[in-house]
Amino acid sequence: MSNEDIKIFPWLKDINKNIIHTFIEEQEEQEGHECFLLRKEISIIHQTYQRELNSLKETIDAKDNQLRSIFNVLLLLEIKNEYLTDDITDLNLKFNLLKKSREDWIGRSLKLHYLFKEMDKVGLKQSEDIFEAYKDIEIPDNEVPIYIKEKYIPTILTNVVVTDPSDEEDSF
Repeated sequence: MSNEDIKIFPWLKDINKNIIHTFIEEQEEQEGHECFLLRKEISIIHQTYQRELNSLKETIDAKDNQLRSIFNVLLLLEIKNEYLTDDITDLNLKFNLLKKSREDWIGRSLKLHYLFKEMDKVGLKQSEDIFEAYKDIEIPDNEVPIYIKEKYIPTILTNVVVTDPSDEEDSF
């Protein structure tokens, strides 16, 4: 302020010491200090969130690695499952072949047994050794399923022996 202003307005002579001016300066100092504190607080909050984000990122990376390893194990299990499925299919085919072969052999044995019984009834004992060997063989008729017996041994009702086409081809 100039000297002329002070002469005109003497009460403004100590304006620099005025309470209002001091209050404004204190206000500015407080605002500066408050800005500093707010910046510090924001910095601390930022660091806290940054640490938390880093921790979460590490957790996500660890879970991602676990998922990858589990996925690899799953792929290996699927491959093993395919091999086992193929093995099961092969074993089922072999089982069905063995079952059919077993049934065929049971049927042939029953036919042979039936023929010897009929030959014994008729009295064709031209070879006593054959009939003695036949009588030594015990065939468990009661353990053979009925459908196999009916398929291979003629009965009074059918009186016909069902032959396989493969048996007829072999005879020619």
